[in-house]
Amino acid sequence: MIEPIDEEQPVTETQQKRRPVNDAARERLRDAQKAEANALRLVGAAEKVRERAQRALEKAEHSLAQAQAGLVKVSGADRAALLLDEPVGALRTRLRQVGASTRRVE
Repeated sequence: MIEPIDEEQPVTETQQKRRPVNDAARERLRDAQKAEANALRLVGAAEKVRERAQRALEKAEHSLAQAQAGLVKVSGADRAALLLDEPVGALRTRLRQVGASTRRVE
């Protein structure tokens, strides 16, 4: 965003070249700055939505891991992996990553 011009400070040659020369150009610049600010607000809002969705996904992943850990406790890792149609190592690794216990209940 272009900073407002401070009339008390001397204008550099570069600033002079970039300064809109007429009212119509200034108006276009203001409109462009408003559109840019609005677009930035929308980006910020979308990032917040994404963060909420990410937190919900992490919560769902944790819930899934806890349910899988429960299955492992009841059925054992080999049988649970067979029922879930995934490799035993992958199941154990994922459960270890979320801190779920894989000890079988006898």
